[in-house]
Parts: sequence; C-alpha cells; structure tokens
Amino acid sequence: MDQERKPVILVVDDELSLRYLYRDTLLLHGYEVLLATTKEEAIQVISTQEVDGIVCDIQLPGNGVKMYEYLLMKHPELRGRFIFVTGSVEKKEFVERTHNATPCLLKPFPMRQLLEVMKTALAG
Repeated sequence: MDQERKPVILVVDDELSLRYLYRDTLLLHGYEVLLATTKEEAIQVISTQEVDGIVCDIQLPGNGVKMYEYLLMKHPELRGRFIFVTGSVEKKEFVERTHNATPCLLKPFPMRQLLEVMKTALAG
C-alpha cells in the first residue's frame, strides 16, 4: 500500500443503515470507503479498484463466507484484511471454527472496535 494514499476499505452489507454507519465511521478516521450490497457487487468492485481491506456481513445475499473464499483464491493479498460482521452468535462461532484467522464482530458492536480491528488487520 502506497504511504501517500488513504487505505481503501470495501464495506459489503445489504443493510443500508449499517453500510452507511460503517462508511461514515471509516471516513471520519481517514479511510476511503467503497460500498457494495451483494457478493456480486463486491467482486465487481474488487476487480476494478484497489482495495486494502474489507468489512463484510456474513449473512449477505450471495453468502459472505463464499465471497471471502472466492476472493482469497483471486486476491490472496487480502488474507488477514477481511473482517466479518454478524448478528448471529452461531455464525460468529462458525467463522471462528473454520476461518480462525479472520476477525468476526458480533452486532451490535462499538465502532471503536471496528476501527481497532481494521487498524490491526491493515498493519498485519
């Protein structure tokens, strides 16, 4: 990542209010933000733009976990720069069991937690 530019984060969530909350929080803290509502939109964005990190709802239409697995095949540089969010304890536990290196935040969570996890992911 070029030291001159702001990190670019792709936020993928089908819930408009959450997508905008994550976007506004990240913008306020110096990130550039791209938005997608589906797996297909996210894949299109990543195929045309450089992305440094991703925040993705697991229960996204098109399946957030499948999107993650697809993107890692095509863009292995995103490994460790992906953050799942979910409102389901069961989904969080599934991600922790199967993708233990990928952070998963349980909704609702404080925005400072998202910022801390993103900072760690981008530094890693």
